[in-house]
Amino acid sequence: MRTAILVALLILPPQVHAAVTVEQLQQWLAARDFAALESSLGGLRAGYRPEAAVELEIWNAFRAFGLPAARTEDLQSWLQAFPSSYDARFAAAIHYRRLGWQARGSGFASKTAPARFEDARTHFTAAMQHAQASLALTAQPVFSLALMLDVARNLPGADDADRRYAKALEAQPQSFLLRSIRLDGLQPKWGGSFDAMDEVIRQSREAGLPQASVTLIGARKLAHMAEHEEDRGNHRQALMLAEKSVVMQETAFAQIVRGRLLRNLGNEAAAQAAFERAAQIDPYDRYVHNNLATGYAAAGQNARALESYKRSAMAGNEWSANRVGWLLQSGESGVRRNPREAFDWFALGARLGNATAMHSLGECYRAGDCGADIKVDYGLALHWYRKADAYGSEAGTLALAAMYWDGTGLPRDDATAVRLWIRCTSSEDSAVRQVAYRNLLHLLDLRRGVPALVGASGYPPFAAAMLVAMLLLPLLTMALAVRDGVMTLSRRMPDADGPRIIAARGVLWWTAWAIPPLAGLALWLAHALGAIGDFRIVLGLFALACAPSLMILFAIATGDWKVAVDGERLRYSSAGVAQDLAWKDVTSAAREDGRIRLAMRSKQAHVLDSAPFGEALWREISARLKL
Repeated sequence: MRTAILVALLILPPQVHAAVTVEQLQQWLAARDFAALESSLGGLRAGYRPEAAVELEIWNAFRAFGLPAARTEDLQSWLQAFPSSYDARFAAAIHYRRLGWQARGSGFASKTAPARFEDARTHFTAAMQHAQASLALTAQPVFSLALMLDVARNLPGADDADRRYAKALEAQPQSFLLRSIRLDGLQPKWGGSFDAMDEVIRQSREAGLPQASVTLIGARKLAHMAEHEEDRGNHRQALMLAEKSVVMQETAFAQIVRGRLLRNLGNEAAAQAAFERAAQIDPYDRYVHNNLATGYAAAGQNARALESYKRSAMAGNEWSANRVGWLLQSGESGVRRNPREAFDWFALGARLGNATAMHSLGECYRAGDCGADIKVDYGLALHWYRKADAYGSEAGTLALAAMYWDGTGLPRDDATAVRLWIRCTSSEDSAVRQVAYRNLLHLLDLRRGVPALVGASGYPPFAAAMLVAMLLLPLLTMALAVRDGVMTLSRRMPDADGPRIIAARGVLWWTAWAIPPLAGLALWLAHALGAIGDFRIVLGLFALACAPSLMILFAIATGDWKVAVDGERLRYSSAGVAQDLAWKDVTSAAREDGRIRLAMRSKQAHVLDSAPFGEALWREISARLKL
């Protein structure tokens, strides 16, 4: 992979500075020629002046260590060889800042996997620590302060930006770089405002910055305004702002925004011209070559598209790296198929934080079809599937679930597989949902399906208790029905004149019998299909659904809803107190408001609640008393 990266660097556009180029710095770092790095960077910083051109020249040179070709282990070796080197420490800070941004990704926070935030925070913290340590190693702390100002908004205490900015300006009041980075941090999408940007411009003018520097800051503000209007869908207004930014002071950023807007408005030729101009200004921007490649691909210029995708990837664009790998693996768009080279680009994309590339690496290791030296390795496949899943690749989630279900490369874990499939049922991608639903059909194999569902719930003891309740409550209902004569296990006809049990109405028996299994099955299905994600909600709804059944069964089991009659007596229970009446002692019976009132010779009255029994109880009493 390292060879592929170095070869790809040869096709990158020219240097940013005649004396020390990005390519030369990267080659020295790869060769571990730390003395050359110290000499070149030290000489470059010796010419520092608080002017925009000088600050940007030095800043852009250090970008060499924020590109994918810069390896962490090489930077660590540099720090070990020169522990008191400001350049080594600051280069490490630049490097870890890039690792933080590639871990964070460019997605909306609401759609970004927690693992990405955790990894990003780790790298941003390392960047801040290296930048902090570098302050004691130089009399020119402006670059370290600028980096700290940029990194701080991604760490706890980001609301301290005003204090940090003021402290940085104390060290170098005339710095254009500090003001430019402060301006970038005031974008509305990050909680800032354009009024606050105007304040930065006003303060820059009052501080006596050269007019060229103030103009450049103003042009960047216009470009941010254009991007803001673009995000809101106001493309024509955004284009006007981008054009003004370019006229005020041409920058790669403004040309990229302008190119995107021209493309959205249907002017592809002008858009490509804008992107090509942006590439001339800043050949290391990770978005410009990707946009160029999109235009070339749309025009059928496949060779140029592939070259631009490669340049974009080498500038740090993770999507482009994965795109190159996919083109080389699939052989589409006129690209000659080369699975082995595709593997290298997938590896780069994975290193840059692309979850799809991570999944592709897992596929290569699972199938062993990405080159003669890439053998089947289930351990590595599992590693990359897990990483892809953690970084938000649903394809990686499905592949990981399949390995757990099949027990490929690890002990079989049906519960984890089902849990992953259930998560995928809520995907916005219909294809992912269909695969998840299809895989959940494995649950029809009850020998594996039921234990898997219980384990996948996240609360196995409660899930098992729910299943037991779904089975036992209907069985209990049937047992009581047999006891009370509602259901007989014999085919013999009961004696109409003999003892009889008047049981509760059938609808109550059916309610007690049917609700637990039917409600439980419906709730399990809703959970398995992703309609109810949290199993605690399933448990709560099941408890509510079973409440009527439990009350009915309690009343039937305690005898409150049972009346026994024979030729001589009537027996029933009320509030747990047994009552035994002789028919000869009953003088009259009457129905009133769902109750049956029995008048006794002793002048007492017994009131039976007839609602649970319907007409059956009244008919029986009427027949016995010959009413």
